[in-house]
Amino acid sequence: MTTTDLLQELESLGTAQNRKIYTRHGVTDPMFGVSYGNQDKLAKRIRKEGDTGLATELWESGNHDAKVLATKILDPATLTQTTANTLVRGVTHSLQGSGLAAVFAETAFAAKLADKWIAADPKRSHWKVYSGWALIASMAIAKKHHLDIADTWFSTHLTTIENSIHQAPNDIRDQMNSTLIAIGSRNEALRDKAIAKAKKIGPVEVDHGETSCQTPDAVSYIKKVWDRRK
Repeated sequence: MTTTDLLQELESLGTAQNRKIYTRHGVTDPMFGVSYGNQDKLAKRIRKEGDTGLATELWESGNHDAKVLATKILDPATLTQTTANTLVRGVTHSLQGSGLAAVFAETAFAAKLADKWIAADPKRSHWKVYSGWALIASMAIAKKHHLDIADTWFSTHLTTIENSIHQAPNDIRDQMNSTLIAIGSRNEALRDKAIAKAKKIGPVEVDHGETSCQTPDAVSYIKKVWDRRK
């Protein structure tokens, strides 16, 4: 299997309706419009066949669907900080950034990446900052990784969210709210701190454009997470 083969298969799976939907959700890269279900099936097959090394080439193709597929087959064990910093520069949409973040969250250097990325200038590195906050969220809810990270690391980011969320750009503001929820879902101590911060922050306004998406209320969402665990 080659990258060309995969691009051709992705193209065959795309639909005009999905392209229309993805455009409304802010996708600007060239795309085929492949459903998430088909992406998952294709990724599962690629991992089974051992062709995960194609991920970087898929990402570098510049096609949105190919980038999303790349995030689903990237092998965290093969990533370096240099590779991660190269890949994040290609992010142009929240789905790509969140996908990469989920992979980077499985690396030993995830915290270093997150701290570096959220400290970038959002005017120059919008999607890097977004990906940094998505990475913190992925680390907060990880069940097998980063269990040794102290609560104080997450608490520090809760304070940053409290102080800057309302001034952050739209997409980053949305992800910061999601990260607040994720941190509040990590353990009981962070739950209480996150809820306290969320109450101080108040309603978070996010423009979701021509979509039906809504911004979750952090306090209510965190409480629902813990209610489901009982």
